[in-house]
Amino acid sequence: MKYDNKKIEEEFEKNFKEAKRVLTPLSFCETIEVDKSLKGWVFEQTIAKCLLEELNSDIKIEQQYKFSSFEIQDGKKSRGSADLAIDYNGRKFLVEIKFSGIFSGRDTEKYEKYQELIKKQDNGFRYLYLSKRETHEPYAEKCRNVFGKENVFLLDNVKGDWERFIKSIITTK
Repeated sequence: MKYDNKKIEEEFEKNFKEAKRVLTPLSFCETIEVDKSLKGWVFEQTIAKCLLEELNSDIKIEQQYKFSSFEIQDGKKSRGSADLAIDYNGRKFLVEIKFSGIFSGRDTEKYEKYQELIKKQDNGFRYLYLSKRETHEPYAEKCRNVFGKENVFLLDNVKGDWERFIKSIITTK
């Protein structure tokens, strides 16, 4: 395996510095404090890049997968999106990626709705949650309850979770 939790962190820091260096000189950038908005996007991009490197050409990734492709009932479309849709050798995953976890217990309510939607569609998707950090353990526990313990990966808190994330993609039937 090319990456582990620590190498993901290093790759993110390198990518974040580059993004900040390139974006802050833009003529319309009035503040050098782009950290809050930029970190989540850079982390998502870093994860996508690392996945492609880990799994070579066997993986297809779509960013910002729209749940509107799912019909709920009476021909209505659902709303929202997952950060990544992954197809690995016919195995399909939707992944929520967070730089710093969730910010309230209510954040998991939308994930519960998405989880129900995914199950109703019977489309073979498995729903995963990957976070660089989750500092509030009750929120981490809420995520485990919604996604299932085996589908939650916390890179700052659990040693070996990047490897477990990759193995879950490779070995899922």
